[in-house]
Amino acid sequence: PRAGREGTLRKRLRGLPKGAFHGKTGTLDQVSTLCGYLTTREKRELVLCLFMNDYQVKTWSIRSLQDEMVSFAWLLKDPTLPSVRSSPIKAH
Repeated sequence: PRAGREGTLRKRLRGLPKGAFHGKTGTLDQVSTLCGYLTTREKRELVLCLFMNDYQVKTWSIRSLQDEMVSFAWLLKDPTLPSVRSSPIKAH
């Protein structure tokens, strides 16, 4: 399923650009997983698998945390890419 569009991800990760995350969810008693492929804003491909178990909070809050983690990963800058430097500002 694609985030924000299909299946179990239909109502999740809506803040990401369309097609940025394709994944699979899984839920059992006190277990929640979110695994998939993420294309970052710098067009890097990441494989993510979040597995959380034995939690003492509502499952919706775990899913929300997973969504935040994926969204944060989408924002990360790749340190191996050359940085674009702007010209220095000259003080007068």
